[in-house]
Amino acid sequence: MHIFTVFIILFADIFMSTFNSSLINTYETNEGNISVFETIIILADISGNPVDSVCTEPWVISDCCIDPQNEYLFVILGERGASRGGRLAIFSTAKGEVKQFWIDVNRGHNPWMITAADVDGDACLDICVGVWKKARFHPVFDNRLFIYSWDGTQIFPKWMGSRLSSPFIDFDFQDIDGDDIVELIALELQRNGLNRIISYKWRGFGFEEFKVLQKDIKEENLDNFNPKKREFRK
Repeated sequence: MHIFTVFIILFADIFMSTFNSSLINTYETNEGNISVFETIIILADISGNPVDSVCTEPWVISDCCIDPQNEYLFVILGERGASRGGRLAIFSTAKGEVKQFWIDVNRGHNPWMITAADVDGDACLDICVGVWKKARFHPVFDNRLFIYSWDGTQIFPKWMGSRLSSPFIDFDFQDIDGDDIVELIALELQRNGLNRIISYKWRGFGFEEFKVLQKDIKEENLDNFNPKKREFRK
């Protein structure tokens, strides 16, 4: 097939898939960029021309993160309109191609957030996932934090947390004390109906409470929170 014809077909597929698909995130790479929409992942060159894409339909991407080398994309897949995702998946984005690398067969974790961090400072990437499920010693549905290790070829469980010190609704990872190791920042519920922001340090077997950063707040996410200044950006 003529290369021009291939380009036209690729462009048409991308147009149809992005027409009703919201942009989730964009990542800059040495070769161009990676655009993640709800139902399609697009690789583009430095000039912005699409070079490859993959459609995830009927699954919808609700959240994603990428490894530091921009070679693997970690996503949450779910049903359109659902409040949480159904499973995790990894897509390879190296060498100008995007293709499914791995997909989780477990569909009972209800993942709702995913981010990448080095939680223990060992220079190896960890994939951190907020899930909504029951736990063995806390048999009710609630938000949990699962940590997976990624060695560049496979993903495997590192810490399947049953709960933090209090129920939480959002989380992030930031180095707040300047030791070059990130702390877990959690937005937790208080008994008085307000929220608090608390930090945790990794202690080899899990997370240990470190510092309370704010109390008695109404914010429902950490989107604009600056943990070093302990305040929300206006």
